[in-house]
Amino acid sequence: MSALTVRLPDDKHQRLKALAQSRGTTLNRLIDDMTTMMLAEYDAETRFQLGVARGAGKEQRGLGLVTKAQLVAKGGQGKDMDNQAPQENKTGTEGGTEQTFAT
Repeated sequence: MSALTVRLPDDKHQRLKALAQSRGTTLNRLIDDMTTMMLAEYDAETRFQLGVARGAGKEQRGLGLVTKAQLVAKGGQGKDMDNQAPQENKTGTEGGTEQTFAT
């Protein structure tokens, strides 16, 4: 385990001590918990960015898989659609798009 010296303004130090006390923990444990949360957020963001990079250029395939899953969930046929890209059709409702497959 490492020791770390952190310089904080006195008022911030007192507020952190009060926060730790109100939570029934030590200032050291409070800082440890906060850094754990920050690192978890950083790791999640990093995983998300890697996923975005890995999926770049595969948007249509992903939309096709979502449509296939929706059809299967509704009891429809999901077979023989694995390699078909969905075609976008503009709908007149709410400015959305509808995904359909050419058969």
